[in-house]
Amino acid sequence: MASLLLVAAAALFIGTSLPPMLRFAGVCAVTALFYGAGFVLHARVPRLKPAAVAFTGTGLALVPVTGLALFNFALHDGPAAWLITSLIGTAAYVAAAVRLESRVLVYLSLTFVASTAFSGVSILGGALVW
Repeated sequence: MASLLLVAAAALFIGTSLPPMLRFAGVCAVTALFYGAGFVLHARVPRLKPAAVAFTGTGLALVPVTGLALFNFALHDGPAAWLITSLIGTAAYVAAAVRLESRVLVYLSLTFVASTAFSGVSILGGALVW
């Protein structure tokens, strides 16, 4: 429940009145901190492995929010922002699935693999889909 609230807070942070690049950097930093903190806790403190998985999961859940911030504040090309977010999300999910040895993350990473395929088609042109 707390992870859901943190993701919602990050989404609301995008709508604040701070400068656009500061909002983008803030969302990127929070995503990277949760993701990285989960890995560090998982590797160093065996007793906190459930919390480490929750931290990593929160970072992974923030990847699409970071993609939205990328489109709104840094890269105003929708298909390119979608492709970059999909590639980063695929890499993050695969790394987390391998490092945390989680079958659930393997299945969830398939959504980003599909997103990467569709965003690549969006970059190249819609005719490839048909």
